[in-house]
Amino acid sequence: MMFLDIARRACEVDVSLKARFVPTVVNMLQSRSPAVLFEASNTLHSLSSAPTAVRAVAERLAELAFTESDNSIKFVVLE
Repeated sequence: MMFLDIARRACEVDVSLKARFVPTVVNMLQSRSPAVLFEASNTLHSLSSAPTAVRAVAERLAELAFTESDNSIKFVVLE
């Protein structure tokens, strides 16, 4: 998850780095960890506004909301 934080911060400083980080972040959307999935979705959303990226983020967040049994986690995801 540290990688995701570094990617977000690096792209705030140098926008040209987005192309380097996006493929790795997309691969992280395949994680089985809910925390990594949530952070990767938020990072991808902040790095790219491409329709395919937005769709991937929406699918993963919806999946996370449906699969988690804890209501507080669902609230955070849906917020």
